[in-house]
Amino acid sequence: MKYLTLAVLIFCFGTFGMSQIPSGENETATQDEQRTKKQDDVNGDAEKTAGTDKDKDKAGSSTKPGVMNKPQSSLFWIFLKTGKSTEGVATEDVDAMQAEHIANFKRLATENKLLTAGPMQDPEKMLRGMVILRAKNYAEIEEMFSPDPYIQSGYLKIESQRMDISHGKINTKITPQGMSEFLMVLFQQAKGKQPLDAKEGELTESSLKSLTENEELRLAIKFLNRDKPRRGVLVFRKPKDDESRKGILKKISELPAVKNGKWSTRALPLLMGKGSLSGNSG
Repeated sequence: MKYLTLAVLIFCFGTFGMSQIPSGENETATQDEQRTKKQDDVNGDAEKTAGTDKDKDKAGSSTKPGVMNKPQSSLFWIFLKTGKSTEGVATEDVDAMQAEHIANFKRLATENKLLTAGPMQDPEKMLRGMVILRAKNYAEIEEMFSPDPYIQSGYLKIESQRMDISHGKINTKITPQGMSEFLMVLFQQAKGKQPLDAKEGELTESSLKSLTENEELRLAIKFLNRDKPRRGVLVFRKPKDDESRKGILKKISELPAVKNGKWSTRALPLLMGKGSLSGNSG
């Protein structure tokens, strides 16, 4: 899989007030990109997850006696969340952590585990970025981030969700040059509200499906963990003007789960590498 450009990763952690890595690493990244293998696009038909809420991952049985099938990887959506402040930490120490953080993302991309990542602009400064990974279980995700000093030292936290792609695809065969802005809408179970009943769920699914006909919608993600409040995200191309943005949010507000108050929503700007999402020209 092609590496995400350093521009993506540098910008992401520039939003945390952390220093940037030397620009000379761009040359190394380009050389590495030429050596990495091309991977197929990830889409809703090709990548289906079958995780359970309790994360009981088992290897399937084989027709050959004594042979276990290789466990299948699932897709996980990772929120990078604000941890403790780096205020008072020496600049050289932050620079060193940044370099190790970038190196870990490179490693995950080389191992075909990292599909995409990007920063988001949260007015509440709680959600700082997102990552989509392939992993067998939550334990493997923790291992993936074990070399990352920001995570291990508590400057960033991770929140993991098993996910499925309902609409769109992630293009892993490109080398993004620059960033594109998108509008991410996050769905969450409203506090104190009961889960959707069968009828509400059916109506909401039908309405969400109709939204996939919107040419501005680039990605629809369903979170599979019913024991967690997050329900999923929609990623739209950046609205061309305020009226377009209002139109998208109006359609979101009319979803049955949102209209009846059982799901709350948040709309946040999300940056990703150009060409990362199928059909986006930015």
